[in-house]
Amino acid sequence: QLAVDDVKLTKNSLRDFVVTYNMAVDPNFNDTREKTPLTTRLGGFAGISNNAYFINPDNTFLPVLGIDLELVELKKLRRHSINVQFAQTIASSDYDFSSSELSLSYRFKFIKSDKIDLFLNTKFASYIYVSRDITVQNSAGDDEVISGSGGDLRTPGSFGLGADIALGMGYLTLAYNDIVSVGLETGDEFPVYLTVGYKFSL
Repeated sequence: QLAVDDVKLTKNSLRDFVVTYNMAVDPNFNDTREKTPLTTRLGGFAGISNNAYFINPDNTFLPVLGIDLELVELKKLRRHSINVQFAQTIASSDYDFSSSELSLSYRFKFIKSDKIDLFLNTKFASYIYVSRDITVQNSAGDDEVISGSGGDLRTPGSFGLGADIALGMGYLTLAYNDIVSVGLETGDEFPVYLTVGYKFSL
């Protein structure tokens, strides 16, 4: 006898109960319900960024490395996905700035095919930790280096564009990230944050 305490008067709950009951009383019963094809894609990327949403007096471009985890439902929600990304910006001798960012994004694939996906990336939450040295002039007119670091939780929407191109056993990924960010200001330079990478379906 099956317990009915957890059965709700909803279509999915009643269907699950009937299937469980049929499987219990008939060993030859097969559940013919269509399974949701949920896929996880994991990859890495590299690129450059001018970090326009931070102080960057000379518009210096820095290298960026990262990993990308995407959750995709390939049947009913094939144009939509959720993305978790970690990106590390690496300081240089010209611009002593580094950052570590963990972000959560939603992607809408406005072009979807077997060969290529073009998508709008909306970053709706991120945590970024920054370390930088800034050279300023003191009251005596001499250059003085100020060091600082700290983290910040950001929740404005940042928007970018990207493409997944089927290649080999996975996908070549191209992205123009953080083109516009609601609530964040840039300096005089337009944001440039370009990456290229490769990812596999797990």
